[in-house]
Amino acid sequence: MALGPRPEGDPAAMRALAAQIDGVAGSLHRSRPVRLENWQSDRAVQAKATISSAVASIDIAGDQLRLAARYLAREAGECEREQRAWDRRKDAQDAERIERDRARAEREGGEVPHVVRGRV
Repeated sequence: MALGPRPEGDPAAMRALAAQIDGVAGSLHRSRPVRLENWQSDRAVQAKATISSAVASIDIAGDQLRLAARYLAREAGECEREQRAWDRRKDAQDAERIERDRARAEREGGEVPHVVRGRV
């Protein structure tokens, strides 16, 4: 069975980025609406509406970033699991190949291959 390429990805870097994104999301959620009760002009009404809209947008962005961070962390775990499974299959294939080479060398009276760190 063909092993194929090792799954790409850097789970540690993915987790670090997820933590960074989550930190940014937390910073956004710490923003509070500006209190401008004593400012009552027409411009004040417009400015308050703009600020209120911006704060709502910041909250939405913070929620989306938190969600993205969770997805990224979950994908890091999946990437790591796939890489470990591939590594196990690779090790098993290497072990089988080494054993076949040894058996053939013994049958043919040749030199038994020397193994260093799982490699012939």
